[in-house]
Amino acid sequence: MARTRMLSSLLAGAVWMHAGLVAADPTDDVGGHDSHEAVELQAPSRTPAPGPNAVPDAVSPLPVGFAPGSTYGVRVSPRTGRRTFHAGADFLAPRGTPVFAVRGGVVEHVTENTTGRTRFGGYGRAVVVYHPDVERWSFYAHLDSTDVEEGQLVEAGERLGTVGNSSNRRFRDMPTHLHFEVRSAGPGGRSPFPGPYRRHNEDPIEWLQSMGVRFVHDARPQHS
Repeated sequence: MARTRMLSSLLAGAVWMHAGLVAADPTDDVGGHDSHEAVELQAPSRTPAPGPNAVPDAVSPLPVGFAPGSTYGVRVSPRTGRRTFHAGADFLAPRGTPVFAVRGGVVEHVTENTTGRTRFGGYGRAVVVYHPDVERWSFYAHLDSTDVEEGQLVEAGERLGTVGNSSNRRFRDMPTHLHFEVRSAGPGGRSPFPGPYRRHNEDPIEWLQSMGVRFVHDARPQHS
């Protein structure tokens, strides 16, 4: 499998730039130590500061300025009016807004099929990225376009596609937005995509926060 073949060369980088989210400054509390003596070199006492092109560990899936409008958990469905469980977070954004990998990994699935029955149900055009260093999968759905291929290595912040409202179901009138999910491994360590492994879903906003991504303000709506 492409994922297995590429794990040894994978960087543990990532990116989250999100509306309402700010990645922790990678230079915080980092310094260098260059003193030495003529005979014996002294090892650095602190980790050197990253260079100007350093890749952060985690970023928002959208550019700065976009925050989740419908988050993880029980909510009133905007389509049916009934209480349902929302397995991810939705980010409202104009069509064509770039979508980024939130962490370094390998592209496991890309689906372009937005008509008929597909392995990703009603998610429409979608991308799945596997992050082997943390054993998680990130999922980007309802895309307008995709820019990556299965088996491709990506860094945090690398463009995966653009925001849209693609779906293979009847909900063609939904606003353009990114549906973002995070899942852990399915039974026996298998990929949870595609598959009915919803019990392996995690709150994607909390997951990002655990890696240093922070909300500038609390964008979480109260579930009614």
